[in-house]
Amino acid sequence: MKVGTSKKFTEEEIQTLAKNPHTLSVTENRISFTLEAKRTILEQYGAGKSMRQVIKDLGYDPDVLGKGRLKSIAKNIQAESESEHGLHEGYVRTAKRKRLSTEEIKDLETDEASIIKLKNEVVYLRAEMEFLKKSHNRRYPGSEASSDGRAGFGICDYPRVTE
Repeated sequence: MKVGTSKKFTEEEIQTLAKNPHTLSVTENRISFTLEAKRTILEQYGAGKSMRQVIKDLGYDPDVLGKGRLKSIAKNIQAESESEHGLHEGYVRTAKRKRLSTEEIKDLETDEASIIKLKNEVVYLRAEMEFLKKSHNRRYPGSEASSDGRAGFGICDYPRVTE
């Protein structure tokens, strides 16, 4: 779990934090907790215990972690538990854009109405993108050319698909 903060750990603090069995890893900028520690934090903080006390119970000095980290640790662990990957140790590397698997593509609806709906969505998104390009070009003169070289607002350039 990466926690953004301006307080950097000293070399001595890093060594002390690294010795704690609930520490997965620690650098001068962040501390990552074991899965067991995350579960404990989530359970105890959720039961109404203060974050400061939860951290003390895990064997950490709350003052070393700092007030900003204490606030964000609980928030980040809660968000992680609600994510599609759930609580985990380390980092889950995921692609920014999820691509459909072959099985998922085969399961897509292929009836006429669904295809027309998707075509209309593509038309709308193209028009919206063109509008945003034009809007950007008005704010920042000198960048007038759109990627496809066409002039105009773009909204009228894409007819609605009906069949």
